[in-house]
Amino acid sequence: MLGQLQQAGIVAQADAQRPLDHGAWVPLMHLYPQADVPVVQVALPVGYGPKEVFALGQALGGLRSEGVLVMGTGSMTHNLGEFFGGGREPSPYVLEFSRWVESAVTRGDRVALLNYRELAPHAQRAHPSEDHFLPVFFALGAAGWGGEVPLQTDYISREVMYSMLAMDAFALSGPESLP
Repeated sequence: MLGQLQQAGIVAQADAQRPLDHGAWVPLMHLYPQADVPVVQVALPVGYGPKEVFALGQALGGLRSEGVLVMGTGSMTHNLGEFFGGGREPSPYVLEFSRWVESAVTRGDRVALLNYRELAPHAQRAHPSEDHFLPVFFALGAAGWGGEVPLQTDYISREVMYSMLAMDAFALSGPESLP
């Protein structure tokens, strides 16, 4: 992995002492409850935006052909400042932002999604900081999304928790995808 990142001009180093972040171990404990798969967590560099994280995913996309599952985990919306607002029904802005992202992903509209801060409805409110949304760009880059060959987008979940935390989950697959 380090070699692939370096070939793409991305500076990276291994840190065997760093524990898994909750963004990695929470989905993994559901997908692999026996913890019987090797895991390499890729931390997103501070200061990276959507375009840089997308390129990071592209650099590691070739691992899929070697049987490696590449995941990006975060939240479709993540405004913890509204966590204690008391409401439990999904806030309208959460649904509008999430459906905008879903539409852009399904259409393969790379330009729109990479510029979501300017184009998506309620982007700033949905993500006061980008740290929980950037992993989607990593996964899209690794999947080869937005390229010549369209990918199939299968939505697994569109759950909203605490009125403001959209936990959408989707899988991308194309003609070369692994079974």
